[in-house]
Amino acid sequence: MISSGKLTEIYNSWGDKNNLQPLGSADEELYRNDLKPNQYKWLIKFIKIWDITVNKEIAGEKINYGR
Repeated sequence: MISSGKLTEIYNSWGDKNNLQPLGSADEELYRNDLKPNQYKWLIKFIKIWDITVNKEIAGEKINYGR
């Protein structure tokens, strides 16, 4: 499973390649008025992956904490 840390690296690299730095959180970036359609679609997909990853990490921490 990919980690939220690795996703952060991917997100920042994408921001660099697309000249969108400095980046806020991905959901905040959706409100930019200078995004191209493909950039907007990338952010939507990224947010979905981010949410799944973070939820799995949180669930894993809860399981480990309970032991």
